[in-house]
Amino acid sequence: MERERSREYIKGRRVNDPEFRQACITRAANRAAKKRNAEGFYTPQDIERINARQNYKCVECGWSTKYERHVDHIMPLALGGSNWPSNLQVLCPICNLKKGAKHPIDFALQRGRLV
Repeated sequence: MERERSREYIKGRRVNDPEFRQACITRAANRAAKKRNAEGFYTPQDIERINARQNYKCVECGWSTKYERHVDHIMPLALGGSNWPSNLQVLCPICNLKKGAKHPIDFALQRGRLV
């Protein structure tokens, strides 16, 4: 009974508290990176700094990332990239889903950004 109430509380807090939701997402992402043996970790504050440095815009298409964003590993974890903030960028969901685990040069070529 207590476990069920605790789950409901956390579920409600994730919905109503954006900072708590971001902390949960960050914890899960750091855990997943650790499972892949990637070195490094980041905090919600790191993501906010990166997003602000990008002027709250997707670095690929310029779409606003102020309210909806994905954290992307520039060099994907699947290709040996780290989980340090220096390997992160903020993309809009569409660009991040298009990029997937592509090498950054391959993705830039695909987007016509390199010739």
